[in-house]
Amino acid sequence: MGSTYLSASNRTGGSQAVVNVSVLENVTSVTGAYHAYSLEEINDKVAHIYLAPIIFVGILMVIGVVGNGLVLYIYSLKFKSSSHRVFIIVLSFVDLVTCSIGMPFVIVDFRYSLIFYFVSICKTLRFVNYFMSLSSAFILIAIAVDRYRKICLPWRKQMSLYLVRISCCISLVLGFAVSWPAPVLFGYNTVQIGYGNLTGASCQTDDKYKNKPYQAYFNITLLFILFGVFLSLTTLYSLIGRQIYYQGRNARGRMKRNSSQAALNLQQIQTAGNENNSIEKDRKDSSINKQYCTEKETGLTITINSTSLSRTNDSSTSNTGCKKKRIRHRTTRQYSRNIDSLEKCAQRKYRRLFRTTFMMFVISVVFFISYFPHIFLHVATFVNQDFVLSMSNAEYATYVVFLYSFFINNVANPFIYGMFDSKFRKEIMYLWMRASEKSPIKLSMKDNDYN
Repeated sequence: MGSTYLSASNRTGGSQAVVNVSVLENVTSVTGAYHAYSLEEINDKVAHIYLAPIIFVGILMVIGVVGNGLVLYIYSLKFKSSSHRVFIIVLSFVDLVTCSIGMPFVIVDFRYSLIFYFVSICKTLRFVNYFMSLSSAFILIAIAVDRYRKICLPWRKQMSLYLVRISCCISLVLGFAVSWPAPVLFGYNTVQIGYGNLTGASCQTDDKYKNKPYQAYFNITLLFILFGVFLSLTTLYSLIGRQIYYQGRNARGRMKRNSSQAALNLQQIQTAGNENNSIEKDRKDSSINKQYCTEKETGLTITINSTSLSRTNDSSTSNTGCKKKRIRHRTTRQYSRNIDSLEKCAQRKYRRLFRTTFMMFVISVVFFISYFPHIFLHVATFVNQDFVLSMSNAEYATYVVFLYSFFINNVANPFIYGMFDSKFRKEIMYLWMRASEKSPIKLSMKDNDYN
């Protein structure tokens, strides 16, 4: 990247400032005559071009700090330990650092684009933005691997919490290893203004590396890494989606087979109960006949009231039959209840696993959607050197907004958690209710009544 160059030319009735070189330093208009302004005044007028990007990044910064702060609080204190909880906490921490440090730096860079003399701050914060973005990409790969093992290889040993934490640490180390050139390549960039001897400074490629290919090598490396991450996530989630499809189809088949087997088992239980009743009845009849034969052989004279005997036998047989019937029905109901509870438990577990996996998939999709405009504009600028220089003020402001669209990834994750995690939504509502109760403005019950 070469030096930034401002030059005045009369076009559309006003002076035009043309920024040459950096995709972040294009300035296409500064109203007024250049000789009437100091460098600080020119910088103030140039900052108006960045007004829309400043507002865009500022809104994302506020939403991201609040949202990721809530995610860290709720998932750290309200959720049990699990692999996806660890991943979410680490991702939220990375996003919170980006929103609270990286985004304010970008706003300051927009505001003081021609008088940015803070070299150490420039190097540090450029590194932070690259480090956090690359770490997020590597963490998404670790999440996809964990989801793949849980769904496609459920019979194998899964990633323990220790391994999950280790994978997050490895992702951070890889992010550091790839982003270390940023504080070396970025620094004090001299801005040559095309009137008089005015020169400014910006946080871009350091003057030592302006005419060297290191910045191009660094950008190409980042593009290849993002492409590799995209290819890895696409492959893993394609395998996961195929397995979920087959599992759903097999689950429906198992439910039909289990229903048929349950009906067969219930029929066997009922048949066994009827057989037990008949055996019990035959045993009682044989015992009565045996008693009668014994009494007849010994010549004993026994007076038996036939009516009472008949009533007694009928009563005992009836009570025994009712008991057996109750036991049989209780056994049948318990068996049916156990089958239903097992099926419902398996379905709940499968739904939770699918919902968590789909949530992580959506996070990965949003990551690449937010980065796509940034990558596309970088490639377009690299291919066509005049791509930025030919833009009007409004076009350039829109260009910068889309160039920093990847910040959406750091803000969208709390909304994704709210969509797919019911417990997270409940905790948010609980915090909102508590905040409303502590608010000095409260509505009475009468105010809420409808006539």
